[in-house]
Amino acid sequence: MTEDRAKPAPVRTDYELFVLVNIQTVIPERLLAGGE
Repeated sequence: MTEDRAKPAPVRTDYELFVLVNIQTVIPERLLAGGE
């Protein structure tokens, strides 16, 4: 159990990074497209 916790999750990190980048690109684009 401890080893599983200590082991890093490359898939999770990659997904989190993708989501962060997506949000940073989708939010401003949506705001610009919406205008309001």
